[in-house]
Amino acid sequence: MFSTNHFYHRIIRKNVVAFGNLFNNITLLKYSKDGTEEHGRQTVPVSYSGKENFVSRLFSEPELAKATQIQLPRMSFEMTSLSYDSSRKLSKFNTVTKVNANDENTVSKVYGPVPYSIGFELNIYVRNVEDGTQIVEQILPFFAPDYVMTLNYLDGYDIALDVPVQLDSIDYNPEYEGPDTTTRILIWTLRFTMKTFFFATEDSTAKIIRKAVANTYDYDIANTQYVYQSVVPDPLSANVNSDYGFTEVILEGSDI
Repeated sequence: MFSTNHFYHRIIRKNVVAFGNLFNNITLLKYSKDGTEEHGRQTVPVSYSGKENFVSRLFSEPELAKATQIQLPRMSFEMTSLSYDSSRKLSKFNTVTKVNANDENTVSKVYGPVPYSIGFELNIYVRNVEDGTQIVEQILPFFAPDYVMTLNYLDGYDIALDVPVQLDSIDYNPEYEGPDTTTRILIWTLRFTMKTFFFATEDSTAKIIRKAVANTYDYDIANTQYVYQSVVPDPLSANVNSDYGFTEVILEGSDI
């Protein structure tokens, strides 16, 4: 039923890496009471992990207060969903091509991409309200409500696709361990949708089109036949990388 040729474009992995890279330069500044910078800048680490696993690891430390002071602030993200997006469907007959290095008279082609939406969840873990709002404010202005990345999904193909990342919702939740007097973790949860594409198997035996015949709709009444226009490379042996012109020849229907 499906193609017997193995293919793996690593598209899901590329999307996950691209999403994580959006947030790998978030910095946090500590301010004194007069508003001046007190302790310098700190880059907020980001890792791939689910919220439950991350919180469990924090609360599992026997000395919670000391551990969270060392580990926070932190961010984690994970892929949460994958669904087909019919609103962005393209014609399946669209193709992406490249010239084969070992044979310039043939090309490799991949049929048009299939649109899918990937859901992501970004969690921000902080010790106090000010740290959380400082991090969130460095993210929100770039999503109105989406941020567009340009990704090349197919290695070797000269094609780059615009991939919107849409911010869907924002939640704020304090997590406690024990009574209210103990250390708390403040968690911001941002949910996103990445509108991506998937490609199928590659066909490396496609031939180069060397002649195109188009009906010009010029009807020869005397001979009761249509007149066609033929376009061919000049010279005919030119390959797809050549800088060549073309010739146009008007042919009658009987000469095609």
